Amino acid sequence: MELAKQHRQSIGAVLTTSKAVELVNRYSKLTCAPGDVMEYSNTNYVLLARIVENVSGVSFEKFMSEELFQPLGMNDTRVWNLLSGERSLNQTHDFLQFFKKRVAHKVPWIGGVTGDGSVFCSLNDCVIWDQFWYGNPLVSDALLQEAFKRPKLNDRTHSDYGLGWCIEQKCHWHNGGWLGATTFIARYPASRSCLIVLDNSSNFYRANKIVNVIESVLENN
Repeated sequence: MELAKQHRQSIGAVLTTSKAVELVNRYSKLTCAPGDVMEYSNTNYVLLARIVENVSGVSFEKFMSEELFQPLGMNDTRVWNLLSGERSLNQTHDFLQFFKKRVAHKVPWIGGVTGDGSVFCSLNDCVIWDQFWYGNPLVSDALLQEAFKRPKLNDRTHSDYGLGWCIEQKCHWHNGGWLGATTFIARYPASRSCLIVLDNSSNFYRANKIVNVIESVLENN
């Protein structure tokens, strides 16, 4: 994001995934050796999406729809950004919240990238996505389990971040926010239960409060 801001004039009207990768290739520098530390990076997810596009020859949106969402029956899920055209039917509009005041959130010029967000999903499809991780016909069980392994760092310690999941003893979880939306998912493999909070606002405090209250209720029952 900061790199894009620094080179705003050279980007044009919309920051796209390919333009973001070009910026990284040209201007970014390593801050540490690979494997030294775990540091979350949205940019790495953008790079992964671009790799998918280069290998498959189609957009990340089309690849995800044809190779994952449709085969799983996730008919209310799609990747959407400024390059996607019309919004889906019943797709929510996000808003910014300042104390008690709410302002409609318009997708800014950075909203053409993908990979690090911009996936819209219904609650029904979230159930399908949760069940996906217990086994499915698209990905082998062995490969699925790689996502929940704690990577070993160069100093022989282990990171608590797997392949897209924060790994704790009792649950696997992740949260995030993008262009006014706030999300949280926690999966509890032992009980096969799942907690999901979706909020179409930028109020992280409210979303985290909801999560804490629900988790407290579940722990006491």
